[in-house]
Amino acid sequence: ASTAEVKKAQKEFLELEKRVRSADSAVNRISKSAKGFSLGNISSGIKDLVGAFGLTLGVTAFAAGLKDAFQTITQFEQSIANLSAITGASGKDLAFLRNSAIEMGQGVKGGAKAVAEAYTLIASAKPELLENVQALNQVTEAVVTLSQASGLELPNAAKSLSDALNQFGAGADEASKFVDVLAAAAKFGAAEIPSLTEAILRFGAVAKSTNVSIQESAALVELLAENGLKGAKAGTALRNILLKISAPDALPRRAREAIERLGISMETLKDKTIPVQEKLEALKPLLKDNANVVKVFGLENSVAALNILSHTERLADLTEKVDKNGIALEQAALRTDTIIGKTDKLGASYDSLILSLDNGTGPVSEFFKV
Repeated sequence: ASTAEVKKAQKEFLELEKRVRSADSAVNRISKSAKGFSLGNISSGIKDLVGAFGLTLGVTAFAAGLKDAFQTITQFEQSIANLSAITGASGKDLAFLRNSAIEMGQGVKGGAKAVAEAYTLIASAKPELLENVQALNQVTEAVVTLSQASGLELPNAAKSLSDALNQFGAGADEASKFVDVLAAAAKFGAAEIPSLTEAILRFGAVAKSTNVSIQESAALVELLAENGLKGAKAGTALRNILLKISAPDALPRRAREAIERLGISMETLKDKTIPVQEKLEALKPLLKDNANVVKVFGLENSVAALNILSHTERLADLTEKVDKNGIALEQAALRTDTIIGKTDKLGASYDSLILSLDNGTGPVSEFFKV
């Protein structure tokens, strides 16, 4: 390209960047209006949009949004009705969830409707949360963070987090920790969150019963993923391996003899207070002969066991990396700081504004009724 073409492209890029920043200011202004309605705030927000994209596009975009207002209200109220029907939430609890969905929905792709649907999915997966709507809201906030950090749609993020929490018998107070582990594992490992949770679904309960933490579990899944074993197959292999390690007395006689001959302590393997990392280090003498690995773990699990025992240093490294607080929020901020992210926020903020002004039977819905 010529120098003139390069300069023209740079000028156009700078102009676009200026418009996006101006539109972002409008997003924030309209978002604030959803919390405390003000015609002045709305007017200023529209002016920002007009300044960013021109009179025709700015006004047209806002007018198109108004035309969708009634649909926004009716769809949201249907989602709230579904939430009530499926979960049994009513009265003050349902009102709390409704208002929280509107508030939370401002920064979520799909807006308040998506949040209400996430409530339903999470409550169905973890019925105990229905006894405490604050806890349900807390888990849903964590799901939103996971969705934004990973790029997963909200329903998939809700399923992933609920599955992981259920497998470890974890409550709402641990939701943020689990989100950080899942996000960090996907960042530093080879398995994305859906594959990671698919594996955890197969062995999480065994991990919990053998005192293997969510951090150690995620690291084990990511280690196998790096060596070509992912998803359900990785989870099944890990379930079998952890069961054999934790209950060596139940192993076949030839396997017990191999363990004793190599000087591996059976008591160490049975002790639930000893970290799995230490147990795997103790089992490394099995690598002297692959036949020993087959005897202890079985032919079907031997490849997974070999990969784990051969890479215990990497396992320790992964375990440390996934055990970091705040990483999901960092990833969420990076993923949503884009033109697409700001556009999604604009739409969600406008939806929250409409819903905060109307309960489905108020002036906005009446205006849009045919």
